[in-house]
Amino acid sequence: MKTRDVLPFVIGFILLAVLFYTLGPAKIAGLLLKTNLWYFVPALLVYFFCDLLSALTLKVLFPEAKLSMLLPCHMCGMLYSAITPGRVGYFYVAYSLSKSLGRSASANAGLLTLMQAINFFLKVVFSLAAVVYFSLYLLSVEAKYYLVMVSLAPLSAVALIGVFLYTDIPIKLIGARGGILGKVKEYTVAMQEAGKSVGRKAILKMMMLSICGWLLLGVMSYLIVRSLGLEAGFIACLMMHPLLSAIMFVPFVPAGLGLTETGSAVIFNIIGLSTADGVAFMLLLRAAMIFVDAFGVIDMKLAGGK
Repeated sequence: MKTRDVLPFVIGFILLAVLFYTLGPAKIAGLLLKTNLWYFVPALLVYFFCDLLSALTLKVLFPEAKLSMLLPCHMCGMLYSAITPGRVGYFYVAYSLSKSLGRSASANAGLLTLMQAINFFLKVVFSLAAVVYFSLYLLSVEAKYYLVMVSLAPLSAVALIGVFLYTDIPIKLIGARGGILGKVKEYTVAMQEAGKSVGRKAILKMMMLSICGWLLLGVMSYLIVRSLGLEAGFIACLMMHPLLSAIMFVPFVPAGLGLTETGSAVIFNIIGLSTADGVAFMLLLRAAMIFVDAFGVIDMKLAGGK
């Protein structure tokens, strides 16, 4: 394994270790050990339904694929995304579907990029709503600026995806060069053609499914909070999720490891809970997602045999 592959994990675990040392590992461990399974197990079930909604979103993009194929494929992609910087591991789905459907992996990646653009756009909308909501708790102008910066971060991703999928700027930058850049140009053209083939009705369907998914993630967050014996309203749990998921896309640590836990600590402090509560919540949320998505390894075996 190369140093560049290991380094993001090292950075993430160092950030997490510093956070543990600062807050006290015994306190965080004590919270986790008292997890109430009567709330935690339903949270797992709710997350499974979130995965099912995402598989239905994939079904809009790949109507010829069976839902029974798309669900484990999505779950495996999510599992990869949990251990890769910027969550780019989700593009495993493009590779898997190219094997299953006999389609171009680059065209599949173009459709997935469009799907991610929709998710990023909704992240911006929900994150701005979260900023307004959490600002009610804040007196510090600096803290308000922090929330605004986190909420607007996905907007840059939406802009980049828009330029990449719907303009000829990437093609012009590559020009007539051959070799690796020539291959990149071919993949880019295929991705753009696939992205432009999706109609407005399909985009609206995906947006509605994504909104339902965000609502379910709010329910999951609420159940995780309750499983730790903490008190927080459903609206607060619903609003914190888009901010935390935005941090997960930070490109230099796996799924925002360490940084997302820090963001969770800040948000929990804002709503009157302790920073240790926030870290314990994020660790349990992360563990729940990985546990459910681990069933996606079935797809890895299937894709390897195609």
